Amino acid sequence: MWVCFGSWRRRFQVAANDVTLYASSRDEAIVASEKIHQFDRVGDSTPICVVPRVDTIDATAVDTELIGHAYFGDNRSILTDMFEVMHTSSPPGQRFGMHPATLQQMTYWVFNP
Repeated sequence: MWVCFGSWRRRFQVAANDVTLYASSRDEAIVASEKIHQFDRVGDSTPICVVPRVDTIDATAVDTELIGHAYFGDNRSILTDMFEVMHTSSPPGQRFGMHPATLQQMTYWVFNP
């Protein structure tokens, strides 16, 4: 497993509270950034970034257009999920379309609307 958030990981984990990370392997802007900088990005789901105190959502199954970078704002299902998180603080297991998955004994969520 790669180290998500690089040197910021420890500081981020201490400061994090109710954080949701959406990632997609269909986000071509993130994929291009990885190629240019030769470093994994947390917004890509291959590999998926799973860290304590962060709800990681693999949103690859969400329909995207163009280069896939605006999937979170262009797709009503993602916007609905974000709205629910912000207004009810519901954990992923209580939200529509979320299915648990594990990576090295840590749970993340696959969003399949």
